[in-house]
Amino acid sequence: MSTRGAFKEWLPSHARGAAKRADSNRWGKLLCGPFLLLAGVLMLGCTTVVTPLQPGYLPSMMKSSHGLVLGRMHLVWNGREQRTGARFPLHVRLRITEEKSGAQVVIDRVPVDGPFVLDLPAASYRLTGISLHNSLGVWQTSLPATFNVWPQKCTYWGTWELQMQTEFFLGSITRQVFDQRDLAARDLHAIIGHGQAPPPLVAQLATLMQGPLVLTFQTEGTQLTSPP
Repeated sequence: MSTRGAFKEWLPSHARGAAKRADSNRWGKLLCGPFLLLAGVLMLGCTTVVTPLQPGYLPSMMKSSHGLVLGRMHLVWNGREQRTGARFPLHVRLRITEEKSGAQVVIDRVPVDGPFVLDLPAASYRLTGISLHNSLGVWQTSLPATFNVWPQKCTYWGTWELQMQTEFFLGSITRQVFDQRDLAARDLHAIIGHGQAPPPLVAQLATLMQGPLVLTFQTEGTQLTSPP
């Protein structure tokens, strides 16, 4: 018998009960810690991150239950056109939600000055958020829209003209959507390959929408969010 076990035998009955309860709580904490950590990992895993396809992608690589989304973006910030690869570029992310399951998808590294093609599971989606990241912080807005992705087909978002107007903490963003299907066909063939991509189906996105921008300012480990 261990010294700890022998010590318990010499305790009064009520003290031995308290010692057993303490041991039980200790084991509960040891078991609960990893369980909570695993639960946190699973919750984080509920969000899928998708990036635009690179040139050379073939439709044969796509699952039969997936479809394509084609779009083009042109972003102007306080009168200045934004360029991919600029010295201080804006990093654009879109957040969409699958309407039936509620699954969250983050579309990362959306270009600010050109086309993009996405490979997504076929479903109905809602655009729930847009975030624009730079070295100072993150501008966030919501310009809601709904769209469908069909199996083995291509959904066309149109060309997004985004106009950002910001001051220190406050701002607004306007989205206009233009139908440029001739340009879209060239964009799609440049990424997928001529004659291999399905013809784009136009999604009915709002042609003009404006929303507020909220800045989360980051400096030396501190985050400051603009007032509501």
